Formats: sequence, structure tokens, C-alpha cells
Amino acid sequence: MSASAGRLVLGTAQLGMPYGVANRHGQPSAGEAAAILDRALLGGIRHLDTATDYGDAESLIGRYLRGREQNAGVTVVTKLRIEDGSGPAGVCVALAASQRRLGAAPGVALLHDASLLGHWEGPVGDTLRTCRAEGRVGAIGISVYTPEQFEIALELTDINVVQAPFSVLDRRLEQAGLLVRAQARGVRVMLRSVLLQGMLTLERADYPKWLKPIAAPLFLWHELCARHEVAPQIAALRFVIERTEPAMIVVGCESTGQIEELLEAANGPDLPADLVGELEALATSDTRLIDPTNWPL
Repeated sequence: MSASAGRLVLGTAQLGMPYGVANRHGQPSAGEAAAILDRALLGGIRHLDTATDYGDAESLIGRYLRGREQNAGVTVVTKLRIEDGSGPAGVCVALAASQRRLGAAPGVALLHDASLLGHWEGPVGDTLRTCRAEGRVGAIGISVYTPEQFEIALELTDINVVQAPFSVLDRRLEQAGLLVRAQARGVRVMLRSVLLQGMLTLERADYPKWLKPIAAPLFLWHELCARHEVAPQIAALRFVIERTEPAMIVVGCESTGQIEELLEAANGPDLPADLVGELEALATSDTRLIDPTNWPL
């Protein structure tokens, strides 16, 4: 197992429901999902990222892990949906439901709603810390969407993990020095949206209509990958791997072929320095493009 493959986290949204702007095959069958998980673990991936909101992904993971003779060393990261106003009781209900579906206490539980940042220092955060102390979860944290939210998260009491977006087009965390600050504070970082839900791999003819007026950075992205003869999925993943150590990197897929490509990229050589230099110029702050929460449904 390469050090880079060990930093990958398999995202399971695609396994629990039809997910992603580039998804062309829908939700994999149970057998296909198991094959993807098999290949990921064989390739050295030891973290699975899921959520209450990812359809039946938690239940699928639970069945899969219970059916394996050797599942030690696999860490499940789940994101909890806490009902508005439910407070500590909502945390307990959500965590217990996830544990029931997974068949074991999750290794990491993250609040899925960044608006709960303001509740961390109150009863919601206290309840999560109590659950961690009692062994009902291994580590706790929150999933955020913006650099401003990330910065707030770094100041929270006893936070273990922050998950946030990062890609070749979205380098706001790096530019604000937040990845370095997180490492200095001992906060583990998980980076998602490194392929922008697969948008970075789409051919121009496959772009949705809403994207075309703001797609100039994507046109240049594909031109650079073609000129340097590097596949977009490899360039996108290698770019993030090479500049964000020791952050964990969440990658999703809907087929064994895709997980093979991602493992190949993780285990492959560094990108050419001249390509990296050109890719660095692609960073944009246009959240219409880099933030999937702003995309039309």
C-alpha cells in the first residue's frame, strides 16, 4: 500500500443513492457496491465516508462489514443529520440510528449541517463529547462548506475532525492558510469534492446547460490535461494529494473501473512540475462553479 492510497477515503454517497452530476449509471447494485468496497480495501483504503442522508449507504456498509471475516482497521466516518431544534436528544437519536445501521459504533461522527457550528460549545457539542468519552463514537467533528466556517471550526473545543471541499479549482483553504493551521492545532482534515462530483472529468459536450456560461476554467483545465497527456481524474487527484499532506481525501465512484483509476492515480508518480505550475493558475473563487450546493438540482 502506498502512503498516498492510505490517505484516500472512499465516499459512499454513490453506493447509497444516485449521486453526482457526472453519474451516468445510477446507484450500483448490492453486488456491484460490494465489489467496489472489496477493491477499495484491497487497494489500501481504510476509511469509508457515509452519512444519514446518503440513502441506504450506512445499512449497505453495515451488511458488508458484518459479512467480512477481516474488517479490523476499517474506520467508518458518518455525518449525522440533527433535526432542527432537537438538541442533545437529536444527537443521541441520530448517533444510535447510525450505529444500528452500521452494526458498530462509527469511528468518526460529524455534524452534517454547518449551521450547527454555533451549537458546538453548548448542549449539542457537550453531548457529542459525552458520547465520545463513553465509546459510542471514536472521534467527533463537523462538515463545512466555506473557509469562514472552517476557520470557526478550528476554534471549537475538543474538535477532532473537519471535512471541507478542496479541488484544483477550489483552493480557498490553502490560500487562507487554514490547512496549515489545522495541522498545527492537531485537527484532522478530510477534503471532499476533489473531482467536483465528477465535473472535472466530464467532456465539454456533457456539460449541463447551466454550467456553460461559467465554464471557462473547465475549458482551460481540459486543455491543459490534454496538452500534457494526463487523464483529468489522475491530474485532479494527484494535484490535491501532492499539496495537502497529511489531509485525508474523499473520493467517490460508481464502478470498480473508477476505483481502479483512482487507486492508480494515488499510487502513481507526481505530476510534471510544468503542469502543476499551470494548474495552480486555475484557482477560482466563483462559488457558482466550485460549490455544488449552488448548482441547480
